[in-house]
Amino acid sequence: MHHINRNFAWCNEYSNESFTGILHEEQTWNDEEYFQLEESLFDIAKKYSECDSIPREDAWKIFRIFSYLIVTLACHSDPNDGFHIVNLTDEQVQQEEREYNLFLKDFSATKCQAKNT
Repeated sequence: MHHINRNFAWCNEYSNESFTGILHEEQTWNDEEYFQLEESLFDIAKKYSECDSIPREDAWKIFRIFSYLIVTLACHSDPNDGFHIVNLTDEQVQQEEREYNLFLKDFSATKCQAKNT
């Protein structure tokens, strides 16, 4: 949960040096921080794959992060929004968006896999 907490703005462990912190404050996509967050999210999915649900406290953090990333990627694509990820081209942002959507599907599949067996 450490990397999730670092990326969740309402947590005492939140850091401006986390993926979401850097993306928000510097409008910069940081692959190293992103992959740490992604790995932590998959670990949570695996941890709770045998359970009926993810505890509310953890689910709230996870889905707020998911929501933030979806909105942020969409904001980059809207020229009227005023938000631009400075270290990625529009094509790279579109690629990150596609990969993030695949990640969301994988996260859901990992979480739901045990229920279907």
